[in-house]
Amino acid sequence: MMIKLPKKILPILIVICCMYGMPLYAQNNDLELRQQLALKYNIDKRWTVAVKYFLQTNDNMIGFDKSVPGAEMKYKLFSWLKAEVEYRFETNYQKDQHEFRYSLTFDHDIINKRWKVKYRPMLQQQFEYLQPEYLAANPVEYAVRNMLELDYTYNKKTELYVFTEFYTNYDRGVWFHSTQKSGAGINYERKKRHDFNLEANWFYDIEDAQHALRISVGYSYTLGYVKKKKKKKSHTEAIQDTPTDMRQ
Repeated sequence: MMIKLPKKILPILIVICCMYGMPLYAQNNDLELRQQLALKYNIDKRWTVAVKYFLQTNDNMIGFDKSVPGAEMKYKLFSWLKAEVEYRFETNYQKDQHEFRYSLTFDHDIINKRWKVKYRPMLQQQFEYLQPEYLAANPVEYAVRNMLELDYTYNKKTELYVFTEFYTNYDRGVWFHSTQKSGAGINYERKKRHDFNLEANWFYDIEDAQHALRISVGYSYTLGYVKKKKKKKSHTEAIQDTPTDMRQ
């Protein structure tokens, strides 16, 4: 027998789940800062491409961690399902690394249209070189990431969200749970072209037993297609558009 939860209880349970890792802030080992810029182009109402760059610092935000240019493509299959492919090139003082991400995002309104729950499964690939000799000793690293997110639309321009994400890595025939990430953030949109983001997320690296708090700030500008609002017809136009009854 299935137990149906009241709709107002579901957001509370999701928030509790998302906030599970946040107490790690009190015992974090590092404070990181990620600064991101992106340029997006909406080809139409379904296709979007983007180029982006982010700079990440660690050691309490004063040490260089990595520089990451990248590109992504998104496709809206349905109103509730989006597919995405992303490429990143990570570089720092120690090594250069290529990363590919393939994901699906499912979303569903709950309670009312202000609340939305999202689930995003992702497959992630990381490698340095593709030469057979190198891959024999250093195979491609795989990770499966599962993210649960709760969004709240505060007004037409502002959205608040909380999320939690679990990483499962694959290494030489063995799958293992490697990382947990939880956080909260805010998105602000201006004139349908400018998007600003502020986020705080908490990392727990299970393998290395390391904790970190990351602050992310981002800005993106969107070109191309923008969904237009339907103009309301005046009373006179509405009368003129009313079809004539042929029976009169």
